Formats: sequence, structure tokens, C-alpha cells
Amino acid sequence: MGAIPEILVELQPDLLFEGIEAETIARGILKHLQRAQADPQGYEALRRHCREYATTHFGWNRIVERLEQELVNIIGKG
Repeated sequence: MGAIPEILVELQPDLLFEGIEAETIARGILKHLQRAQADPQGYEALRRHCREYATTHFGWNRIVERLEQELVNIIGKG
């Protein structure tokens, strides 16, 4: 399965490709582009949702929180 299932399945499972072969990835990209063209509002909503998800889970605030937690754990073990 292509892409990163742990991330994409929460956003929208059909963003995952069926495999990792070039042809499979190309079909997945075309399918996504066709869907975006057929439903621009749905595509825009998905885009906003993806950005919000990425910011919440992988933005600097989240990374700093996780780093602080790890440093506290390391200090606590010392």
C-alpha cells in the first residue's frame, strides 16, 4: 500500500494508493485529480482538513510539546 496509512486513513482512506508501483501511483493521482475537478468544494474542504490535521499533529507547537515531554522523561531518569 502506498503513502503512509497511519496518517492518511484518518484523513480520508481513499487517499491511499492500492500499491507502490509507478502505474498504481499514477492511477491514484489521476483519480484524486479527477475527483478534485468534479467536486472543487469537496476538494477544498479536504485540503483544509488535511492542513488542520497536519498542523495539529505535526506543527511546531506539537513538536515542542513532545520534545519537552521527552526532556522531562530524560531528566527524571537521571
